[in-house]
Amino acid sequence: MVAVGKACDEKTCDFLRKEIYLGHSSKGRWASGTNASIKTTKSIGEAINFTTMAHPKRKISTQRRNKRRTHYKIIAPQLSTCSVTGMKHLPHHAYEKDGKLYYQGKIVMVLKK
Repeated sequence: MVAVGKACDEKTCDFLRKEIYLGHSSKGRWASGTNASIKTTKSIGEAINFTTMAHPKRKISTQRRNKRRTHYKIIAPQLSTCSVTGMKHLPHHAYEKDGKLYYQGKIVMVLKK
């Protein structure tokens, strides 16, 4: 392959121009995108450096997609019951009952109404 910015002989330049015009790369894969069918280029350096967006080679089947999504589910939160007030709350979180804020069964703060 010719390095960008370096001069190439006429045969190599023609080969690269044909390759880009036909729409396939030197690795034998088809190029895609808007820049794949460049007919006239200002320089070989610009022609070599065209980029295309990534896209999947095949459609992902519904079975494969659903297998991947089996772990995406809603889990109910683990709740603790306070021994003093009898309220259910998230563990290690403060909770409110009757205008008082409790944490680990102790009154932390009295809330104003």
